[in-house]
Amino acid sequence: MRLQILFSVFTLGYACDLTKEKNWPNGTFSAFHWWQCGGTTTYFSAKTLDLKGQSAYPIHLTEPLIVETEWETKAEFSKGTIATITLWSYGGVLGCQWSEVPTLGLLSRLDACSHGVPCPIPSGKQITRITLDFSNFGSVIRLLKDNTPYQLQYELKDESTGESSCMLSQARAFTK
Repeated sequence: MRLQILFSVFTLGYACDLTKEKNWPNGTFSAFHWWQCGGTTTYFSAKTLDLKGQSAYPIHLTEPLIVETEWETKAEFSKGTIATITLWSYGGVLGCQWSEVPTLGLLSRLDACSHGVPCPIPSGKQITRITLDFSNFGSVIRLLKDNTPYQLQYELKDESTGESSCMLSQARAFTK
């Protein structure tokens, strides 16, 4: 019994308190952040928009979201492009940390052109709007905590040209 009480006090002392804006990672309480995480493309900017093209933040994972990127591709992304999305949530009883959300492969090897990528994407520097729509993945989204920071890694791979892209982003997201 004493051990259980000690463990409870210990874990509560290290729980992630997201009621304070300063505890949100990288300022995600009030701003979208992104990084390039590999690939043959180069990103210059990224922002989140709603379906009307207006700035959207925080994001809502229950509604379609547009990520507008300025980037440069070396080769075309054709109709055979594959998308893989990896998702992490922030928080936890052992302190503030990122933990991968298990999606059991639901967000892996998606036909990118059927999931929001305007294919084909020609080579060169350009602005592209990619629509992220998780409505077909409600079984995953319903399990996520509301009003929390999430990290999303979005990878594109055109297996015919070898062109690849990887963007890692962090945002405050609503799931209800």
